[in-house]
Amino acid sequence: MASLIQTYGQPHQLSLQRIAELMEEPTIRSGDTAGFRKFALRVRALVGMLEHLGEDGRIELRCGSHVARLLRKLPQDLRATFRLSLLSEGWSPVIDGLRRVVGV
Repeated sequence: MASLIQTYGQPHQLSLQRIAELMEEPTIRSGDTAGFRKFALRVRALVGMLEHLGEDGRIELRCGSHVARLLRKLPQDLRATFRLSLLSEGWSPVIDGLRRVVGV
């Protein structure tokens, strides 16, 4: 994280840029294993970055609208799995919850 701060100056702005980039990715088609794995790795990297930002990152991790927008990138069957997981496990709709569903 120190190198990000040194290089870019504002890590929170960098994390917001990464969220925006994820939102601009094309929707993953059902059965697209490679696309799903790429998406899952990007979500994991984003969560790691946000966790290192402290309170600013935790605010972004708790933002339900990010999860709702990211879910639209997944095929319907995976969205349904995520929603069922929320109900059965009592998870809150945060990016970290999405990370658990994508298995990273």
